[in-house]
Amino acid sequence: MLNIRITLMSFAVILLAVVHAAGGSAVHAGGWTVDHGASHIAFAGTHAGQPFEGRFADWRADIVFAPDTLPAARADVTIATGSAATGSPLYDSTLVKQDWFDTATHPEATVSVRDFQDTGGGAYSARATVTIRGTGVTLDLPFTVAMDGDRAVMDAAVSLNRLDFAIGAGSDATGDWVSPNIDVRLHVEAVRRAE
Repeated sequence: MLNIRITLMSFAVILLAVVHAAGGSAVHAGGWTVDHGASHIAFAGTHAGQPFEGRFADWRADIVFAPDTLPAARADVTIATGSAATGSPLYDSTLVKQDWFDTATHPEATVSVRDFQDTGGGAYSARATVTIRGTGVTLDLPFTVAMDGDRAVMDAAVSLNRLDFAIGAGSDATGDWVSPNIDVRLHVEAVRRAE
């Protein structure tokens, strides 16, 4: 269950990074530095019918974005799969196991975001390829960006199916215990890097 959430978290982290990048309104295609203290990637689902939430603590992002050069925009995110935390020792110890996030074999998850599109009114979309446990899934990533000088704030929400990445497929393939769909909420704040 926790691993599933981590997978969603990883995706969420990538989405946040992309949103930050999209928030850059620099005239040049500049890079962005994520303010980790103000940013978070949250995931949520249910276990045995009870809701749970968590966050992914350790991740980094390389973001390049400018509204006038969207073809050059990109975001590459790397997440330490063992850094998911829910506040529950049982969940957190389960997430790292082989059937879930399998941190021993797959210590990192990645997200590659490309093909940015301006959908109007501060809203954007992009194509994100999320790779967890060695399996890549490509999906649409909608997000919003608000700019204030050299600072950008991005928000996004997406639902990921843990079974697409074989997370918990051995012990809970039917979703009787952990919900197959994990909701990921992203809030990313970033500062434009000086060129």
